[in-house]
Amino acid sequence: MSDLGRQLQRANELVSLGRDSQAMDLLLQLLRTHPGESGPIEVCLARAHLVAGRAEEGREHALRAVRAAPSDYGGHLLLGIALHMLQRPAEAVEPLTVATRLDLDDPDAPQRLAQVLTDLGRLTEAYAAAGEAIRRDPHSAKNHFAMGYVLHESNPAEAMRAYRTALELDPHHSGAKHNLAGVAIQGGDWATGTRGMAAVLADSPQAQSPVFLFDQRLVSVLAWLHWLMFGGVIGYGMAASVHPAGALVWVLALLGVGAVIVLRGTKTLRASLPQGGGRYFAGFPRRERIAAIWGGLLGAGWLWLLGSAITGLLVTDGQWAGLGAIVFLFLGWILSWVRVPLARRRAERIRHG
Repeated sequence: MSDLGRQLQRANELVSLGRDSQAMDLLLQLLRTHPGESGPIEVCLARAHLVAGRAEEGREHALRAVRAAPSDYGGHLLLGIALHMLQRPAEAVEPLTVATRLDLDDPDAPQRLAQVLTDLGRLTEAYAAAGEAIRRDPHSAKNHFAMGYVLHESNPAEAMRAYRTALELDPHHSGAKHNLAGVAIQGGDWATGTRGMAAVLADSPQAQSPVFLFDQRLVSVLAWLHWLMFGGVIGYGMAASVHPAGALVWVLALLGVGAVIVLRGTKTLRASLPQGGGRYFAGFPRRERIAAIWGGLLGAGWLWLLGSAITGLLVTDGQWAGLGAIVFLFLGWILSWVRVPLARRRAERIRHG
């Protein structure tokens, strides 16, 4: 191995060890002392930036690598990866396709191409690319994950098989764990999906996607409580017209049903998360402020109904004030729609984060 080759190997080792600044210093020095060998040096610089999360800088160095050595596989591969990280999948297709053709053995280019094509909705081409990656290396978890990614929406059963294969090959593959749990949730198996997402969160405490999905579960519990209260207000009026005591019994029964909804709706979360999910639940109002206000309005509505029912036992016709709970419902309904676009933006940020 030449001295330049040894230095590039050292730089790549530094990048893998997270010693970014040392790697960059070495590579920039090599660029000055070996200007005629800029192609492989630019490839290493692009990789260093991409590993550090600097996608735009990685793209610039990958472009320089392609210009310096257009027949080199690495420059095209890293350019495609950078463009995908920058949320420019349409532009990533060409360099990843070129990389796939330049190196007929390495599976990295076709498996990444499969994911890019999937994001663009070109599933037939994506399936072929994922299949090519598996053909090149059937023992790589990344390649089977790519196949699951391609089939995630169109064929959930096959996607789950691909994700399970990826986990057999690499039990710590967080993407496969995450998407396997996601397929379970999409299929209505919330218990399995929650346990899977909790495992992802245990491995990667900073992961945002599992927390987002858990938050949506709590929002769905709020929606159930909202509809229960809507029907409850109607029933309250009917009970109040018969006897004030009937209104109180009705409200207590509603509170019982509401408690059951909350307990059953959060059961899997409480069972799957550490300390019964206490830390998670405490952070919900900060993550979902509008939903938290919505929940507060529902709670105020229940208290209004209960207070009015008790008042009806003490004051003639006092129970009719309970119908004012419809105001809390109306405000909550408005907030439930206001949070929808905000939740979508949050989901997009997580997806592309």
